[in-house]
Order: sequence, then C-alpha cells, then structure tokens
Amino acid sequence: MFRKRILSLLILSSVLFSVAFADCPSHWAKESYDLGLSKGILHHDINANYSEFITREDFAKLVVHYYIRQKGYNNLEELLAVDLSSEFDAYEYPFKDLDYSLDSYKYIVAANILGFVNGVSSSEFAPTAKISREQAAKMLFTVYEKVLKDNSLDVEKHDEVAEFIDHSSISQWANKYVYPIRALGIMNGEGDNLFNPKGKYTREQAAVTVVRLSQMASDVIEDVEEHSPSDYERDRSSDDYDHETSHHQDEPHHTLPPAESQVGKEHESFGVAPPPNLGAGSVAGSDHLVTMTPPVFEEAEEPEIEKPSLFIALPNAYELKCYENKVVELVNKERADAGLQPLQQNPNYYSHAMTRAEEIVETFSHTRPDGSDFNSGIDGYSYAGENLAKGQDTPQKVVSEWMESPDHRENILRPEFTHITVAVYYKHNSEYKWHWVQIFSTP
Repeated sequence: MFRKRILSLLILSSVLFSVAFADCPSHWAKESYDLGLSKGILHHDINANYSEFITREDFAKLVVHYYIRQKGYNNLEELLAVDLSSEFDAYEYPFKDLDYSLDSYKYIVAANILGFVNGVSSSEFAPTAKISREQAAKMLFTVYEKVLKDNSLDVEKHDEVAEFIDHSSISQWANKYVYPIRALGIMNGEGDNLFNPKGKYTREQAAVTVVRLSQMASDVIEDVEEHSPSDYERDRSSDDYDHETSHHQDEPHHTLPPAESQVGKEHESFGVAPPPNLGAGSVAGSDHLVTMTPPVFEEAEEPEIEKPSLFIALPNAYELKCYENKVVELVNKERADAGLQPLQQNPNYYSHAMTRAEEIVETFSHTRPDGSDFNSGIDGYSYAGENLAKGQDTPQKVVSEWMESPDHRENILRPEFTHITVAVYYKHNSEYKWHWVQIFSTP
C-alpha cells in the first residue's frame, strides 16, 4: 500500500472574528429556505448565490414554480399542456432577446401568459437584468391574486398602511402593488420606513417572500384564523426580512467564523490506497455514488457552556454542512484551473468521514485509534485517499493550506479520483476546535 504523510503545525496570533456564513442563506432566511425546499415551494436552483441580485428570468421561474406546485402539477410541461394549452399554442413569442428553443425560457412564456410579468418593452424581456423591488412587488401580488382567483376567492381589502418615506420614488404604476403586498406582510421595507423601489432584490429575499406568499395564500384558502407562518416573519418592525444592506454584492464574500486566540493548525495527507479486497479498476458499489443534496437540519439548542469574556457563537450543523459544500466547491475550482474534471460528492462515505473527523481530535494520524488504516470501514472503490487538517476556521483557509502542501495538493489534483466526501467537526473545548477530513475515491 502506497502512503504519503506530512505533518505541519502553525500557531496564529489572536484574531478577531465575526459570525457570517456567506455560503448559506442568511440567518433570517434559513427557516424559509428549509420550509420552501422541503415543501417544494422553492426550486433547488434558488438554493445558491443567496446574496446575489436576482434576475428577471430567475424571478419569473421562482414564481411560476410556486404556481405549478399550488396547482398540483409536477412540472412546467403539465401546466402548459393542461391549464395553458390554448394560450401556449397561440403564443406569438414577442420578445426578440429570448431564445425560445431553451427550456428555461418556457418559464418566462408561462409567466407572461399568466400575467405575472411583462417585457421591458413590446419586443424586449431583458432576462438577465436585475429585478427591482417594485417590480418584485407587482409580480408577487399578481401571483397572489391569481392563486385566490383560481380558488374562487377575491383579495380582501386591508387596512391602509402608512406611506413609505420614499413614496415619491415609487413608480405610479407600482403603488397598487407595493402597499397591498406590504399590508399582507409578504414584502416589507428596508428599515426606517423606506421601500427603495428602484433597489435590487437578492435571491434570498426573493425566496423568503415567495414562501411568505405561499403561506399567506394557503391561510386564506384554508380560512385558518390568526395563523402566522412563523414568528420570525412577523416580529420585525423596522428592519424587515426582505431588507438589503450594504454588504450585499454580486458574489458572496466570507468573514471569519468562531475562532479563539492561539489556534493551532495541523494538516496531514494520505496518498491513494487500493482497498484490501478490490483490485484497481473495480466498480463495486458505483451505482450508489450520487451527488449529495444537503439535508435540512434543525438547529440544536446551544448547550450550556462557560463562555469567555468575548462571546463565541458555536456553529450549528446547518452551517457546518455549508462549510463542507464550500470545500467541495473550492476543490473543484482548483481542479478546473488545472484542467481536470470536477469531483462528485459521495454521500455513502459521509458517516465514515465524520467518524474520522471526530477521531483526529485526539489522534491526528491516518492510522485509526484501533490501529487500522484510514480506509478501513469503507468499500466499493478501487482507489481512495485522505487529507486531514485541524485548526483552520474557514473552508478557504483549509483548502488554501492543503494546496500549499505538495502531498495534499497531489490528492486534490489527482486525475484518477472521481468522488469526494468532506466532513468538518467542530469541538469547542478541544485544542484546535476545527477538524477537517477529505475522503477521495474512485469506484
């Protein structure tokens, strides 16, 4: 068995930190994402690039996807074939900037037929243009009206709401959508009674408001008295959940998660290892190698711990899962830069990888505590490799340091590998806190 090992130790000086997991939805959006994805209200394409501004095409797809689920259909084709059959057959395809042969643009066609969205002119849709907040308000309210109409219900009149301070900036056509959608609690202001009608709308803001719309429409249809979708959507007064702040940018950026002073960092790599009972080229178990979709986690109640003078917020399972996915993304970026194929995630080895992450808290070695090799306990592969690290408090740091080590870099860029499994284990009362494992494999 061929092995490579390297061990290094680095000591950092004290660092300041803030808790912000930019590779996950913001804390205020997490509950809506969990609910929306689990109920099929949101399509999985929206579950990425959360702080980027949403385009007109993506917002049209978002609301049409919800409408499809609301109608009880499985996909867009069913909606077009049943409810919109005659309209779709007669559609004149007015927008010259759309390639109607692309399936993705069928969502725009459906949204246009349903009256959810129009073009920016009679012949232009501008699919990649960023949607404004007042445009989002129109689409959301139009969808809400359509859902109630489909159920033979009318939109109830609501008490008038106070004008936004920037009311004069709201387009005249948008007033009849902005204030009703605010009264419904679906879309609120940015704080200080400002709406910012021409401001852009982020992907996670769009997702949250569509989930609110779904719950509000369901409440009316089911005639449930005084039902509130969730406490967090109603409790904010000035700075509502569809707010935009100065940190929103086109590409997510990352800040430091929990860390402490005198954090040590170690990393170790392991070369390819053929399994004891499988020859090179075996494909046992390959049918089970699939891309992993992150599960929905419930935040565990934070345990009682003796907190230092500087409060340290502990990462929960949901945030750690986002970190694991980010490591895979960064690894595949390195492989792409080297002209290599991306690695697929292998969920079958995740339990083993997490066990290894827990084991290296005390025994930082490719030899397991029971004396067996790192690959004991997994099967169905022809080659396997392992990278270990501890002490690095972000995916960027750990991947960067692995890439700076020749042995770790060799594993990451080994062309023979086709799959990867990543586990990160955080133990607050341990010396290094953060413990990372990469398992590389080839069926």
